[in-house]
Amino acid sequence: MTCPTVPSRDAAVASWRLQDDWSISFVSPEVSGGGPQIVPHALFLNLYAHSPAQPEFTWTLPVETGVSRTRYDSADYVGAARGAVFTDHQLVFEVDINDPTQDESALHILHAQEQPMLTFPSWVGKSVPGKTVPLTRMHNKTENDNNRNKSVALCKNIWGEYNGQIQNCDEYPFASTYEGSQTGAPEPTDLQRYSVRVIDAADNQHVGRDLLENQFYKVYRVLDGDLFLVKVNT
Repeated sequence: MTCPTVPSRDAAVASWRLQDDWSISFVSPEVSGGGPQIVPHALFLNLYAHSPAQPEFTWTLPVETGVSRTRYDSADYVGAARGAVFTDHQLVFEVDINDPTQDESALHILHAQEQPMLTFPSWVGKSVPGKTVPLTRMHNKTENDNNRNKSVALCKNIWGEYNGQIQNCDEYPFASTYEGSQTGAPEPTDLQRYSVRVIDAADNQHVGRDLLENQFYKVYRVLDGDLFLVKVNT
């Protein structure tokens, strides 16, 4: 981003009466494709008064007159290479238990959120985040694969070998989050706050690829480190 060369206006009251407006521009250079993830979270406009003729006079602190909580980024892994979002908006990923194309994934998530002790790995006092405690988007292919590998190994340990063309190992929290099976619990002594289940392959891939990746992460520009909740519509 190119910042303005004149970042402020300092003028007498009489001058403000003659010209009562002032503007500045921030410019982001046009580039082809994506670029570094640049995320300023807010722009502030402060207004205050001072008197050169009376430097000993103590004025109050600047008054915050305007705030922009719009985020601009050039991350190339969320659809268009450049975009903006309103950071005050609460991100919520939704699945529907009444939709036959996603009902098995939705039921798994519902059980993990509402009856976690009945899901695998099972242990007394188990809780799984996502319903009220948000998940955290993770954009890291290596770590995503590590999460999937750990989850698949547990699925096979519990259910045995299965036909990958017909069934998949579904995992929640998702492999693309920091709360995934491996990134959320890297050591055997860590609390294993996740769930795995063998479900219909088409269902699993529809939710993971079509809904989560394409219709949620990309549409809402969910970047690495962004928080979101998961809701099961029943």
